[in-house]
Amino acid sequence: MPKSLIAIAQLTSLPTPGDTLPHVLPLLTQAAARNARLLFLPEACDYLSPTPKVAAVQHAAPLAKGQNLFLDALRSGAKEHKLWINVGLHERCTTDPTRCWNTSVLLDAEGEIAGVYRKVHLFDVDLRDRGGPLILESSTTVPGEEIVDPVETPAGLVGLQICYDLRFPSPPTFLQPAPHILTYPSAFALSTGPAHWSLLLRARAVEQQCYVVASAQVGEHFQGRASYGQTLAISPWGDVLGELPAHSPSNPHPAPELLFVEIDTEAVEKVRREMPLEHSRRRAEGTYDVARLRRLERVRREEEGRDGVDGVDGGGKVLEQGGSI
Repeated sequence: MPKSLIAIAQLTSLPTPGDTLPHVLPLLTQAAARNARLLFLPEACDYLSPTPKVAAVQHAAPLAKGQNLFLDALRSGAKEHKLWINVGLHERCTTDPTRCWNTSVLLDAEGEIAGVYRKVHLFDVDLRDRGGPLILESSTTVPGEEIVDPVETPAGLVGLQICYDLRFPSPPTFLQPAPHILTYPSAFALSTGPAHWSLLLRARAVEQQCYVVASAQVGEHFQGRASYGQTLAISPWGDVLGELPAHSPSNPHPAPELLFVEIDTEAVEKVRREMPLEHSRRRAEGTYDVARLRRLERVRREEEGRDGVDGVDGGGKVLEQGGSI
């Protein structure tokens, strides 16, 4: 496969899809003007709202044509520019109308859906001792239930994950065939971004021996909610190929921008030949399975021994919207 140029966006989503869309559509034109084959957009690209429970009802929409104005606009843009697009959206949940799915959608160059992944790991954390908020993503989001197979694209096989999934190294090992690109569209928190963001992205690239692409939200979405930014592209060897700026208090509303990176699938295969991690991993699968079953049995016993579900002590700021550390 020849080398391919991709574009990775960094932007600041606003409280409604209608507010956000005019800032997104010019990025499609810019990516196409450079002959990029894929455009990667961040998690929750359609909106980030100060009232997420209300927004889940008013703004989260199905993925079907004609039922999601934000996605329909991207479908049209993909077809117009012959551009593949990966975008994070709030998808209306069919099983719980009060919550939504945090979804990553991959559109092909005809504007058709080529892949859908719903975020499995939800961001329920208490960062108040570190100057951050109490965040309960599960109050507005239904967890996904499937690790989906990579999708063949003009730049190679793309594996779909989302933000907080970054902290869990196991899911990418289940992706078959192994992806050339692993993507983590994100809305990372200011309190953890400096310490963990690039560190974790580089770790996933080294572990999976593939490119890691992380389109990031940046800046202030509304009063009291800002994202860390620092959109990154990592090589299969763990090198930083390019990055965009992190959030700066002096520039809370930066203009949307693109990072362009060349993808070479042969570089992925070369690293995997030199250090055949997958061969070692497969040889150890039986050992992993024994340990996994032992852990599951221990978890089952612990769950059975609980008197009830632990509550979360209030008294702090609660951020119920998606986005991750």
